[in-house]
Amino acid sequence: DPLTSFEPVCNMVDFPLVFVVPKDSPVKSMADMLAMAKAKPGSVTVASAGTGNPTHIGFEVLKKATGLEMTYVPFTGAAPAINALLGGHITAVYSDYGTISGQLKSGTLRPIAVGSKKRAASLPDVPTIPELGYTDYEAESWNGILAPAKTSKETLAQLINTFSTAGNSAMVKEKLAALNLAPSVLCGPEYRASLGRQYERFGKAIRDSNIKTE
Repeated sequence: DPLTSFEPVCNMVDFPLVFVVPKDSPVKSMADMLAMAKAKPGSVTVASAGTGNPTHIGFEVLKKATGLEMTYVPFTGAAPAINALLGGHITAVYSDYGTISGQLKSGTLRPIAVGSKKRAASLPDVPTIPELGYTDYEAESWNGILAPAKTSKETLAQLINTFSTAGNSAMVKEKLAALNLAPSVLCGPEYRASLGRQYERFGKAIRDSNIKTE
């Protein structure tokens, strides 16, 4: 349990999670994909970079939210999943933005939805899944700072000040932007509350779907 084994310091970076299809796919939107799943249960096949990762879990949460039967296709990494997508073997891939940013910029892949509550700054024209009516849905990947459990309040305060200052600095924001990463600084009690919500939401999805890490 991250809330008992560690002391949350600061979330630093969010990675938008994006559903993508090939540029010439007949699926033009997330609504198209869900309509396909409704018309023919199980026919929509979605892959991610690996079993048990945030995009796989996020896909299982989407299945629960929509009540639709869609098929998860496991791969051992992003490259084989994208190759299968480009080869026409699967319907879509759910990936973090950084992994597929090159294909998006070249136009090889086309984004149809992001999993976050708000539109991604890197993809401002791409709708969110909550915009489709699934208002409780939220899936993001992130990097944050955790300290060992029982770290003193004084040390935690120093760490929060250090990482908050760095994460909000213009230099760090510029370097993150160059890597297609979105700075998202959330510290102390707010970060703990965010982790708690994610732990509960994704933990339930893992249990309900019986997801096992490989």
